[in-house]
Amino acid sequence: MSIEWNARYAIGVPQIDEQHKELIEKFSNYMKVCAKGNQQDEIVKMLTFLEKYVEKHFNDEEELQTQIKYPKFQQHLNAHMEYKAKIKKLKTEIENEHLSITTIITTNKEILRWIINHIGKMDNEIAEYIKQNNIKV
Repeated sequence: MSIEWNARYAIGVPQIDEQHKELIEKFSNYMKVCAKGNQQDEIVKMLTFLEKYVEKHFNDEEELQTQIKYPKFQQHLNAHMEYKAKIKKLKTEIENEHLSITTIITTNKEILRWIINHIGKMDNEIAEYIKQNNIKV
């Protein structure tokens, strides 16, 4: 279970694209380390990174959407809030309970699902909106 940066994830806003690249690279490296063992430390590091990452990244995305008057802003904001809550819940579970293979798989699938579904679909809708409306960002 891994993923690499691909141009299809680009939305045409350099700051956001660089953040997406960082997330995908971080997840890919995390998966390589996990494959060698020591999942407990790595999964906590990844979720700690994600907590910080989503604060900055989501704020930047939301600011962009407000700036361009993106019509699906509220839907996007709701997705961001939901994901922040999931990250917090997963991290709390891992810190407070014994790390099981089920928890590892659930966490890894959730991160990968977010990359594919949110970046690959929802964020690309922003890119389409920008292109269709000839918005300079």
